[in-house]
Amino acid sequence: MLTNYLFKYFSGDPAFQDLAGHETRRRAKEVVAAGPLQYCEYYHHCRSIPCVDPRVNLMKFHDRSRRQPSEELAHIIVQVRNPLLSIRSFYAFQHKRAPRDCDDFLEMLRPELAYWSGFVEKWVLTPHPSRLVIRYDDLILDPSVTLARAIRFLQPGRPVDDDLLRRCIGSQRVVRSDWVAQQRSLWADSRLAAVEEQVMPLLERAGIERLFKPSPPAHHAN
Repeated sequence: MLTNYLFKYFSGDPAFQDLAGHETRRRAKEVVAAGPLQYCEYYHHCRSIPCVDPRVNLMKFHDRSRRQPSEELAHIIVQVRNPLLSIRSFYAFQHKRAPRDCDDFLEMLRPELAYWSGFVEKWVLTPHPSRLVIRYDDLILDPSVTLARAIRFLQPGRPVDDDLLRRCIGSQRVVRSDWVAQQRSLWADSRLAAVEEQVMPLLERAGIERLFKPSPPAHHAN
C-alpha cells in the first residue's frame, strides 16, 4: 500500500493504477515509472540488488534470506507491524484462506516469528545513516502525517504538496482486515499471547504496539 500511495503522489496522478494481484505480475515485469520514481518490484522483475536496470531508484523486498547487507543500501524505508498481524497477513497470502484454528496458525507463526525477529533486529534496530521506519498502523490510522514523512525522506528539502497528498489518500483503496473481530475464538487462545510475550523486548525497542494487553497483577488478601 505504501508504494501505491507513493506512485500516486510522485506521478501527480491520484488515479495512478495500483500494483495489486494479477496487475502486479503483469506490470512489474518492467520498471514502473511514477514521475521521478523508477520502481523495481524485486520478486517479479529481476530478483537482483541492485536492480539490473540502472534507471531504478526505488525497490521493495523482504530480505527473506537475511543475507542482504544493509550497509550497501544508501537509503532505506522499513515498514513494520506487530508480528502476529504481519504473519496472519502472510498466512492469508500463502494459503488464500483464514487459519482453521490456533494449531493451524501456530504451524506458521512459530517459524515465521524467527524471521520477523531477525528482520527487526537487522533493519529497524541496527544503526543505519539514512533510514525511515514506518509502522503499518500509522499508515492506516494517520496516512497524511505518515506519508508526508516518507515524501520528505525521498525528496529532502522540498515541500510536500498537501492538496495532492490529500487527493491521493482519498483515491487509495484501503482494505482494513480486522482479523481479531473476524475470528475471536482464534485470538482468544492464550497461546498467541504467550507467543507475543516472547518478542516483547523487540516490540518495546522498536516502538511497536502489543496486541495483547498484559493482565493486571493479582492482589492477595492477607
